[in-house]
Amino acid sequence: MPIDDFDLSDFWEESEYATKEYVGEPITENMIEEVEVEVEAELGYKLPKSYIKLLKIQNGGISKKTNHPTKESTSWADNYVSLTGVFGLDSKKTYSLLGGLVVNS
Repeated sequence: MPIDDFDLSDFWEESEYATKEYVGEPITENMIEEVEVEVEAELGYKLPKSYIKLLKIQNGGISKKTNHPTKESTSWADNYVSLTGVFGLDSKKTYSLLGGLVVNS
C-alpha cells in the first residue's frame, strides 16, 4: 500500500483553520461504511484503502507540505502534485466528502 512507505509523523498542519474546516471526529467503521455506500452510489467508486488508513490517523486536515513528488507528470506539474487539504468523513465539516461544499444533483 503506497501509504506504508510514507512518513506521516510530521504530515498534518496544526492550525485553528484546519481544525475548524477540515478535521473531523475520529472515524469509525460505521462511518466508513455509510460514506462508502453514498460515495459508491453517487460517484461509482470505492474509497481507496490508503485513504481510509490516512483518515484513521486523522479525519481530514491540511498537510504541512503542499507539494509532493510524483514519478509521473500531473496536470499541475512535471514531477509533483499540490495538496491543499485532505477531505475527511465528518459531514459536519465544510471540507469533507459529505460536507458543505458537496453539490447534490
